[in-house]
Amino acid sequence: MLLYIVLWIIIPEARTTAEKLGMKGEPVNIDSIGKKVESEIESFGERVSEASARYSIGSGKKIQTGIDRFFYFLAEIFRGLFNVISKVLGSAFLLAGLAMIVFIFAAIFGIADVVHWSADNWSADLSLYEWGDLVFNAGEWFSIAVIAVLLLIGMPFIGLAYGGALILFPRARVPFLGAALMGLWFIGVVLAIFTGLGVAQEFSKTETIVDEIQLEEMGVASDTLTVDVGDDPFDISPKRAYYSNNDFLMRINDEEIIVGNVDFDVLPSHNDEFLLELRRSAQGKSFESAESNADDISYNFETDSTSITLNPYFQFPQGDLLRAQEVEVTLRVPIGKVIFLTSKTKRIINDIENVTDMYDPDMVEHHWEMRAEGLTCLDCEMDNDREESLDSVEGREEWEDELEDRIREKIEEEGLEADIDIQID
Repeated sequence: MLLYIVLWIIIPEARTTAEKLGMKGEPVNIDSIGKKVESEIESFGERVSEASARYSIGSGKKIQTGIDRFFYFLAEIFRGLFNVISKVLGSAFLLAGLAMIVFIFAAIFGIADVVHWSADNWSADLSLYEWGDLVFNAGEWFSIAVIAVLLLIGMPFIGLAYGGALILFPRARVPFLGAALMGLWFIGVVLAIFTGLGVAQEFSKTETIVDEIQLEEMGVASDTLTVDVGDDPFDISPKRAYYSNNDFLMRINDEEIIVGNVDFDVLPSHNDEFLLELRRSAQGKSFESAESNADDISYNFETDSTSITLNPYFQFPQGDLLRAQEVEVTLRVPIGKVIFLTSKTKRIINDIENVTDMYDPDMVEHHWEMRAEGLTCLDCEMDNDREESLDSVEGREEWEDELEDRIREKIEEEGLEADIDIQID
């Protein structure tokens, strides 16, 4: 044993292929060296394969497990978000559906006002039955319309509430309920079409009654006529006056329907007299009924020697129902005569043609002469000249003196005394 240890120490290690062959007692030649090298390469390849297999089995499983955990984490996050969103949507669908169902039943039983009109200080609310009394001339048509509304509008909201309940409580599913709601909704569509065609017949014919009134016979004796507007039962404010005809203004008073939409226009006269042309139109199932509805329209105005005051509304009996009643008032002005539009006429004027294409609201508070070429403003140029003259010192002084003289004359007429000093900046 001691000898083996000594020899192991003193004999050098076999490093080269030839030394290893000699150590084993094999001949050292090209064939033996080639076989040895091939054997070493195969041995190295086997060691690499074993190491790779060990790494793949260990580290590969760790990587795969990490990826699985990451995607599982993301899936849990999205699943939680989806559950929260679905619960919120389910609650919203359920509440919206139930609220609309309650409103529909409240309207059917006359509890809720389903039609609302408003303009400035005026407003009106009508229940479903009051609205039906204004449109339908027969009770059976109204009953069919109510059923159609209930099915056509109610079924989708019942379905919405049912869908929300299923999201919140999946076990609350009722067999064939969805198909039943769809069938009822289709019946509502058929009834709505049937009712619509029946009501449309009540508006199939139109008749217009035209009355031409000579204002001279009613006391007008001036070549300059002031046009004013009377009291407004709808209390439309001056700022809103011109745009109020875009709204439908209606109220019911003592079995009469009052409508606050009147169109006023100015055109040339056929002769040398002021004429008021009153057009009353309405619709009906036949020409006879339409003419009767138009004839029942009542429109009033007042005159004196220098002015005419037009009402901004008309009325008709409630028994005539709503049949597209309209009133158009046209003042026909002779060539050479003048009209003055007060600020209140903004409430009724509608696209009055004039030679300068002035915007309707700007036409008020001006004098307009009817000429061959059309309605011509007499004092609009005066206002323009005044604005231009005020741009100069001499122009301002001239207007200051004129205003002082006018005010002084007015004060003297009243028997008063005062010092006057006007300066225009």
